[in-house]
Amino acid sequence: MAGPKLSRYAGGFLAASSARDAWLFRGPGQRHALRWNGRSWALTTIPTWVVRNGGRSGIVRAITADFSRSNLWVFSFGSGKTPFAARYHDGRWRKAILPAFPGEISAVAPDDIWATGHRLSNSSSVLMHWNGRSWRMLAIPAPTNVPPNATEDTGNLMASGPANVWLERNIQIGSQGARTLYLMHWDGKRWTRVHFGFPTSFADYIARDGHGGIWIVANGPAPHYQWYFEHFNGGHWSRQRPPATATTTFQQITALSWIPGTRSLWAAGGLLPLHSTTAVLGALFRYRS
Repeated sequence: MAGPKLSRYAGGFLAASSARDAWLFRGPGQRHALRWNGRSWALTTIPTWVVRNGGRSGIVRAITADFSRSNLWVFSFGSGKTPFAARYHDGRWRKAILPAFPGEISAVAPDDIWATGHRLSNSSSVLMHWNGRSWRMLAIPAPTNVPPNATEDTGNLMASGPANVWLERNIQIGSQGARTLYLMHWDGKRWTRVHFGFPTSFADYIARDGHGGIWIVANGPAPHYQWYFEHFNGGHWSRQRPPATATTTFQQITALSWIPGTRSLWAAGGLLPLHSTTAVLGALFRYRS
């Protein structure tokens, strides 16, 4: 199984709860997934509706919500009128009806899962929360003073508990690139705007810092559009430039992830050799606190 059959799943989505439990999904409409037991991969039959094709790539996000073998959620785009997620619980697959079509997912615990959602009825963006028993929908405040030719969206969901959820508010005017206006924070009762501490053109990726704050990847301002790691904790902002080497320059950040149980993070990105604009070198960055 580790040979030609596994290669068919290249580019699929991997969800793991431990070194002895992982799922690998292939694409929309598949009847099988691969499951790892710590020693080998096994072909596992799944309902074809688990990963659906709604005109996009099929699967959006698969997560192991409680870090155990018995509970897995799979969120995917669908073409039907009723949005739902697929839940594998106690050996059975079931459909879980959602208030809206899912986008980004952030799982904290088996009874604390967050997802951004999109309602087809009025094209509005919402936030959805699983409390262990049911999904409920939270409205996201509408932006103010948006020009008529502007497109607004929220993204980069990050939750660390039922009273600590973060989103970014982005806007695109005409043919200009998207710009991040501010961050949005849900404290369990109300939304507040959190403005950046430094000039910023666009923010991407949010991760917790392990002691109550967050890190974000931010770009800007014009004309240089430099990338930064920016930290927010206790109402205060600080920023750091990504490291490079004596023979490279920094190009981009493509991922940011907190290391559970620590105050450290991993980031992935790219470096450019000096005097080159095309030969991008992959790079990993680690922050230790």
